[in-house]
Amino acid sequence: MQWLESWRRWNLVAGGCFCALLMSGCQEAGDGLTKFPVTGLVRVNGQPAARVVVNLQHTDTSLSGRNARFPVGITDEEGFFELSTNGVKDGAVPGEYRVTFQWLGGPDSDPFDRFNGLFSDPARSEFRRTVEESSTTLEAFDITIPESKILPPKPSKDRTS
Repeated sequence: MQWLESWRRWNLVAGGCFCALLMSGCQEAGDGLTKFPVTGLVRVNGQPAARVVVNLQHTDTSLSGRNARFPVGITDEEGFFELSTNGVKDGAVPGEYRVTFQWLGGPDSDPFDRFNGLFSDPARSEFRRTVEESSTTLEAFDITIPESKILPPKPSKDRTS
């Protein structure tokens, strides 16, 4: 019978570790809603784009919770982003989303949208994505826009002179 008690104890520990591992991928920060890690990639005219703000708008308007309907991310130099809802990179609530974009140009103190608002209206957005009830890598966002419609970045202001 001692082996049976030892086996039960081992199963209890293993089961607890498994549950902890399973739950480590989701978060309930700030509003009590479970969020899952979400990553993605933005390309503009086939090239990874840095400093693109990716805004998601949940299609369920009855969803409550502080910021739960509006997770956001910003792309790095390789065009990758991670979504944040209530905390840094805490993910998003599962469901269907409309997606909008602003491409930051200029220094951080004077940003503007290099897309000139063309992709900032959720009602007109053709980009839709689903966040699953698990860690999610969204299908890449491939934004195609004539080069003539992209505003040039503003140069950084030299503060040394």
